[in-house]
Amino acid sequence: MLSTGVSQRALEEVAGLNHAFFTLLKACDGEEMGAWLGLQPATIRHLYSLDGQSVQRLSRLPFALFSLRLHDLPVWESVVECGVSEASGPGGWPDDASGRQQFLVMALGALRDMARTEPLSTSLLFGIPRDLARAIAKTEIAWLPVIADAIKPWLRARHADRWEWWEAIVSNAALSRTGVAQLHFGVHLSLQRALSLQNARLPRGRLCRSR
Repeated sequence: MLSTGVSQRALEEVAGLNHAFFTLLKACDGEEMGAWLGLQPATIRHLYSLDGQSVQRLSRLPFALFSLRLHDLPVWESVVECGVSEASGPGGWPDDASGRQQFLVMALGALRDMARTEPLSTSLLFGIPRDLARAIAKTEIAWLPVIADAIKPWLRARHADRWEWWEAIVSNAALSRTGVAQLHFGVHLSLQRALSLQNARLPRGRLCRSR
């Protein structure tokens, strides 16, 4: 069966997760958010100032704007191992009703569903290696709250060290414009992660490994 590209449903799922992520951020105070988000203080203030329509525009960029260290296959293998092999489910769930925990369970559920139905879209939109996408697809649903609790320290803004890029996409959202160059840069980074080409460069429009 030929792939027809990323489906509208997958794009809407990612937009919903991005919007939930920004809702979570704006529910935190600035000091708390700065401690785990990884962005420049000026960008954080800019995020706080966005109105509802601007947040919607930012959320609809075609890739996840949060990071769960999905490119780090070794650390994830140990986390999902029990969720794949233990069909009976965990003995208990974390006693945590925090917004971060709820967001992570929701994100893992969306990842699991998309990895089962659209593995290529999952790799592109989240920058996740195919092997990890397959492992998450096999995870028993009852284990998602346990996994969410384990990965809580990993939740950050995606590519948080790309401060200029973040400032550009936030500014574009506030000014109601697309920002094509920044959008393409984000898609390129997603492809690098998905294809394990973290050290790739783009000479004359071609994606290749750096020497």
